[in-house]
Amino acid sequence: MHAKSPPSTTAMLIAACIASSDAAGEATAHVPQTSIALARTALREGGPAWRMIASAVRFGFFRALCRAFERIALPGIQCHFIARKQRLRDWCGDAVEQGFE
Repeated sequence: MHAKSPPSTTAMLIAACIASSDAAGEATAHVPQTSIALARTALREGGPAWRMIASAVRFGFFRALCRAFERIALPGIQCHFIARKQRLRDWCGDAVEQGFE
């Protein structure tokens, strides 16, 4: 990706899932605050549609609607995104402890 290339739709979807999980109080124990802040910034800077989603995830009704769609389309994908973030964080922490920079 070039410096001026927009983020992929997949990356933005993951950012929306992280913001949604954070709004529901589910991300704090599993996702670093810096990642949550980056996700929110990506949504804010991603254009009008992503800004609307960033606002909408604050509302329980919208999150419930997204969860219903998730159960139909891709069951467990939000949990997968969060678990993957946690695992990547663990691997990076282990690498730093082993002396990698």
